[in-house]
Amino acid sequence: MESKFFEIEISNPFFTGASSITLQDQSKALPHQRDAGGRGQQPTPRGRRAEALPREQSSTDAQQSTNALELTCNPTKPASYTCYVILKSLDRTDIRLYEYKLTAIPQKIKAQLEFRVPARGHVSQEIPIVNNSSQEWKVVATLEQNKGGCFSLNRSQMLVKKQMTENFQLTFRPQWVCQTSGLLTLKNESTKEEYEYELKGVGEEPLAEDHIVLNCKARETTNHTFEIKNNTEKTQTYTVWTDLQNAVGSKEFQVKPRASHPYVLAITPLLGGVYTASITF
Repeated sequence: MESKFFEIEISNPFFTGASSITLQDQSKALPHQRDAGGRGQQPTPRGRRAEALPREQSSTDAQQSTNALELTCNPTKPASYTCYVILKSLDRTDIRLYEYKLTAIPQKIKAQLEFRVPARGHVSQEIPIVNNSSQEWKVVATLEQNKGGCFSLNRSQMLVKKQMTENFQLTFRPQWVCQTSGLLTLKNESTKEEYEYELKGVGEEPLAEDHIVLNCKARETTNHTFEIKNNTEKTQTYTVWTDLQNAVGSKEFQVKPRASHPYVLAITPLLGGVYTASITF
């Protein structure tokens, strides 16, 4: 088998490899070398017992038969890297040029976001995408949560022009006391960067809907109407509780889906003074 020695030049400092290589002319290999080069046995005349080649020799023959050049790339940041590899024979009559292109993908960046807000309230968090590069970015957002989850995004994707900043807005809006979780993934399709946010939301006890001041006369009845809304898709039954003395009203009532109900509370104070109390539906 004929062989040829080549010197190797590598153009990109982020790539490393051997400084020389010897290529074998496999077209001129002997039949027994082509047929048994990687199997570790030598063909023998009929009637003779085959002997196994030493393991080191078998491995060397297999490596030489591939004529392979191994390159190692050590990128320092996410980017596209181009490298030219030149093989030169000693007499410079055989020069070969190879072009390698490699794209380094960044590691996934993980973070956590936690939200706390009273039930029926909401809180929003803006997530800025800052593009300091010289090209436009396309960023895609994926929000994963259980059905009926309390998280929402203002958009699922956006284009960020060069030297500009755009924001995703994430909102947590619990309808009642709860604890929920989710996962938000932002993927930059231009740079292949990926950000993963683990979401946790806590819906706390609701705040008072309103603060009402009533002017009443002693031993006279004053009626006040509360507008109770049902924002759900099901009929809701409300139970009424109040610690206001001498107040009379229905203890229970129903409200149809996406409707409201006027609840009337009759108050008859027996004595003059200032009374503080609450009513809960």
